[in-house]
Amino acid sequence: MESRWAGILGAVARTALRGSSLEEVARQALAELLPHLGLDFGAIYLLEDQEFRLLAHFGLSQPFVLAAERNPRDHPYLGRALATRQPLVATEFHDPLTQAEGIRFAAYIPLVVGERELGVWALGSRRLGSPTPEDLAQWEAAAGVLALALAFTQKQRETEERLRSLQQFVENELVGVYVIQDGRIVFANPGMARIGGYAAEEFLGRNPLDFVHPEDRAAVQANLERRLRGEDAPKRYRFRALHKDGRTLTLEVQAWPILYGGRPAVQGILRDVTWEAEAERLRKSLLLVAQEILGATRVEEVLRRVAQAVVEHSPFRRAVVSLYDLRHQPPLLGPVMALATAGLAPDEEERLREQGGLRPKQRLLAFQEEFRIGRSYYIPHDRAPWGKDVGLPGRRTSPGWHPDDFLLIPLRGRAGIIGHISVDEPVIPKEPTLEMLEPLEVFADLAALAAERAFQLEELQRHKAWLQGAFKLAHELSTFESVPELLAGALEILRREVRYEFGAVLLAEGQELVVAAAHSDLPGPRYVQGHRLPLWQGVVGWVARERRPLRLDDVRQDPRYVPVHPDIRAELAVPILFGNELLGVLDVESVELGRFRPEDEDFLAAVADLLAMAIEGLRAREALRDLSHRDPLTNLYNRRYLFEVLSREIRRAQRYGHPFALALLDVDNFRHVNNAFGHLRGDEVLKGIAKLLLQNLRACDYVFRYGGDEFLLLLPETDEAGAEEAVRRVRGKLRAWSRTLDLGVVLDFSAGIAAYDPQKGRPPEELLREADARMYAAKRARLG
Repeated sequence: MESRWAGILGAVARTALRGSSLEEVARQALAELLPHLGLDFGAIYLLEDQEFRLLAHFGLSQPFVLAAERNPRDHPYLGRALATRQPLVATEFHDPLTQAEGIRFAAYIPLVVGERELGVWALGSRRLGSPTPEDLAQWEAAAGVLALALAFTQKQRETEERLRSLQQFVENELVGVYVIQDGRIVFANPGMARIGGYAAEEFLGRNPLDFVHPEDRAAVQANLERRLRGEDAPKRYRFRALHKDGRTLTLEVQAWPILYGGRPAVQGILRDVTWEAEAERLRKSLLLVAQEILGATRVEEVLRRVAQAVVEHSPFRRAVVSLYDLRHQPPLLGPVMALATAGLAPDEEERLREQGGLRPKQRLLAFQEEFRIGRSYYIPHDRAPWGKDVGLPGRRTSPGWHPDDFLLIPLRGRAGIIGHISVDEPVIPKEPTLEMLEPLEVFADLAALAAERAFQLEELQRHKAWLQGAFKLAHELSTFESVPELLAGALEILRREVRYEFGAVLLAEGQELVVAAAHSDLPGPRYVQGHRLPLWQGVVGWVARERRPLRLDDVRQDPRYVPVHPDIRAELAVPILFGNELLGVLDVESVELGRFRPEDEDFLAAVADLLAMAIEGLRAREALRDLSHRDPLTNLYNRRYLFEVLSREIRRAQRYGHPFALALLDVDNFRHVNNAFGHLRGDEVLKGIAKLLLQNLRACDYVFRYGGDEFLLLLPETDEAGAEEAVRRVRGKLRAWSRTLDLGVVLDFSAGIAAYDPQKGRPPEELLREADARMYAAKRARLG
């Protein structure tokens, strides 16, 4: 019995010594130990990264194994057994999978070597009862040998991995490893060949100084000699070396003395830091340029200097700097506002400007995580998310770079990405790296700051010019003589400052807005002069109700928009307010997405304020003029205004060949009213007669108070017969109305009619004399 037990434990140890993998050692241990112990199943769990991973198993079903592959560090059985370092026995199981296995008991034995916790050995039976203390002692002894075998195998694997890693380090091409003995190179790895451009064999037997730049040979020689003598020497330093193709490299060396073949030598590691040194030079050069551009006051000047600096100081020979519209929010989704290039031929620059730079959708495709390198974006030609017509074709191919690759360095400002630098034609034969891009990214940040500052200065200048223009605009608006002329003129003036394809001024009339003036560059707009909209409809209706501006970058995304034209994409509307009174709405619309800026909104609001004052001024002037033309008692036109209207109607009749007529009316029996009831009652009767005349004549007819109780009717487009019919109608109305007043008399008109024939033509005075004569003749005839 003891000899078999010893044989089993020996087999486990031999498995470990043969260099088998950790999994093989665990599987063989379970296969040999469990049958001998009379147990049905077992599993070995390794503790890795704070969880128990199933390393090997025996006698367990596949579903159970899959469910038990990984367990947390605080597992109730595995974790507790390892924490207490004591065997743990379980006889009751509530888990359905464990119950399905038919397990009667399971024991959990910790696997520990010294202070090192390896894991837990789980074993059990489907047939036997609970284990005895002797069983547990025997299993603990077996677990000790198993733990030693596992630890040995684990250590051996770690040692092999270190050796492989060291071998890979020496053989890799990323760093150079060399040995110098007796002034000659006796070992050079493939990395030396990659760095210097020579085959590894070409280094052997050569004086290392042959590969050092002449100006640095003395310093390198002194360092080698000090190391061989055991004296202090810089542990790490840089020197310049010569590539086989004649280029100058900057190398960083770390060296130490060794025995090689039993004799003194120096071993070292070389790293090519040419680009790191170049990056440091580039960083310093670009920072000097950044100080210059931060003082620039014009956006175009900033962009031009940035493009030139990239070509002059960086490893790229073509550069394009694009600045997005800083008025657009966010600028990333706006159009390209300005563009500068360096290193491009004239035809290339012309073609690029015709393209207009990357569109917003293309930028979103470019600035994806899959293309990110540091804070830049490198897009290989075969993964470009757009067609071949975007950008310019490259002119040079180099290792790691295809001529149609894209490299974009974002300009990051306060509003996010506000532009980008696109570079091409690298002179360093390698694809972009973090070290290569970092100085350019810092420069791009400073360029964004300079561009934003220059833009703010330009906006300040534009604002000053706008203030001057506002005074000029106010003067221009003050020159118009009528509201219709004012509104049409305002739209024309507005076109000088704000680019739009459709504009309108809508005036408020009750619960409606009426298009009082409109201008359109688009065919067949929905709104024309005279069109009416209810206040609850459209963007202009919302502005009128809310009495505040509304700017829409995309009208198709706003349910309030009522289409004026199918091509319209952006709209800006502001209320025209005079104090608290809504006069109307000023509206402009564009076919360009996001066309209007906050500055446009401010400008339109200022124009609306000026319009409000001009409209009220014209209305007040018209009211004063109208007041001077009105009779204060009846509010009818007075005799002074009669000659102005009469002259105008004569000219119109002569132009169009249409007649008009005058009817002079004298109120019969009116003296009785004044005598019987007094002048106050007489005044009320006169006002009533004025109202009666207005209500029973056409809107185009004029009614004047000609004298005390005399009224004159001017009837356009009317001959003598038509005038007589009009007089008969108002006489009947007057008689009927006067009977309701209980005056004791019936009022009537004595009328004299004079018709104007455009074929004959007569002066106003002659017409009035004829009407007056006929009126008195009629009065004498009526009175007998």
